[in-house]
Amino acid sequence: MSVLFAAVFLSSAATPQIRIDAGGVGSGAFLADTDFSGGTVATSTNAIAFPAAVLNPVPTEVYQTERWSAFTYTVPGLIGGQAYTVRLHFAEVYWTAVGQRELNVPINGTQVPTNFDIVKAA
Repeated sequence: MSVLFAAVFLSSAATPQIRIDAGGVGSGAFLADTDFSGGTVATSTNAIAFPAAVLNPVPTEVYQTERWSAFTYTVPGLIGGQAYTVRLHFAEVYWTAVGQRELNVPINGTQVPTNFDIVKAA
């Protein structure tokens, strides 16, 4: 199963938000793709439609770049034992039907989510 990200946020009470444009060159407050190992990047010019359930979407161009397949992000400067909030933004710019792509996202060895279908969630 492949993992596809548009954007990654990390924050805690002691750490300002770290915003990564996965697979991209950065946009607005989002850093160019950094701190990764592996995976493949792709860019799409497809229009991005936001379902009503999407709260506070990031800039559209961030959703038009991606890192997919097997990869990891190792963000420096984080403190062991500290709780962090991770907010992931996904965009499906290739498949169009439910069940065509399901993905798993492990964070520190815990699957969050498992078998996530972006089209179904939208």
